[in-house]
Amino acid sequence: MHTTLFFVLALAGALVTVAAAPDKALGMALLSAVVDQNGNLDRGAGIVSSARVSIGQYEVIFNQDVRECTYVATVGGTTIDTYTNKMIASPARRDQQDNGVWVRVSAGSGHVDAPFHLTVVCGR
Repeated sequence: MHTTLFFVLALAGALVTVAAAPDKALGMALLSAVVDQNGNLDRGAGIVSSARVSIGQYEVIFNQDVRECTYVATVGGTTIDTYTNKMIASPARRDQQDNGVWVRVSAGSGHVDAPFHLTVVCGR
């Protein structure tokens, strides 16, 4: 008997259902990074490097091409710290870097340095 598993992911407010491969793999790459306000990588999966490029602007480099992937970022601490200020983390594809994601953190006054969590989901 063949059993099919389904996984449901909530990404950017949308639900995505992914049928699992017969080996119970998700059939996609799930990459992640938790980066502090100075651009230092705290933890993650599939990361090559991270850096603060300028105030509130960060670059995260992964170990694979992420141009056709989905990016989700949120402001959040690297430990149990919480950030309650009204800040937004906005991810985008890194120009001229196939393995990179650009993250901007902003508040009402403009760009601000803050830690963030980044999730990247890529189809295989």
